[in-house]
Amino acid sequence: MRRAAALLLAAAVAASGCGEAAPPPSTTDRLAAAEYARTARRALETTRFGALGDGWLVDLVLGACGALRPAADGDAEVLEIVGAAAAGVAPGDAAEDRILLEVVATGMAAVCPEAVIAATTIPAADPEDRYLAVVGTAADEAGMAPGSALLLDSGRAVCRAMDGGAGPERGVLDAAVLLFGVEAGDLGELEADPRVGLAGGRVLGTLLASAAGFLCPAHGERVAAYVSGLEE
Repeated sequence: MRRAAALLLAAAVAASGCGEAAPPPSTTDRLAAAEYARTARRALETTRFGALGDGWLVDLVLGACGALRPAADGDAEVLEIVGAAAAGVAPGDAAEDRILLEVVATGMAAVCPEAVIAATTIPAADPEDRYLAVVGTAADEAGMAPGSALLLDSGRAVCRAMDGGAGPERGVLDAAVLLFGVEAGDLGELEADPRVGLAGGRVLGTLLASAAGFLCPAHGERVAAYVSGLEE
């Protein structure tokens, strides 16, 4: 379910706390943050943060995830994190700072949902709800309105392909048939089809990562390795 709960999730962040230092972000988390940053560009492009690039937002989201502490009340802390990041750029109006807060909170829900849930008293969300929160946001940013049922069917198609022994690419191609009505033999053909385009490719990338993260997490490391290979 896509809802305004991202702002409630932001209240869970604790920038400081006792105990062991948070482990460095995993490859899977960094890939998820990078994919989210690409989908979030439009939200920040008219603000003073728009020119800072995806890397800046990736580091901010991962830093916030790393600051989470179980059962913490982090309302003031998350404001401190985002406020410090905003102040480090340049003075600006409060509206831009609120946009950044929303973007970071949504990114946390996408990248480290389990850690967010552990840091709150909010009941654990259904994996399908988490999946839809991420993929639905990407679809919205791309100007698409496929509906939750079709997005879920597409994610399940990715999982079925990998459950059956096929690679992540097969899952992406199967999802493209459902979402765009495009049948392609490989990613090259898919990228060349005008019905998909760059925006559609980003949606499919987010869908792949989110399906492996929430719907069939047993394939998470496999998908991370596949995406890493594509970026080399």
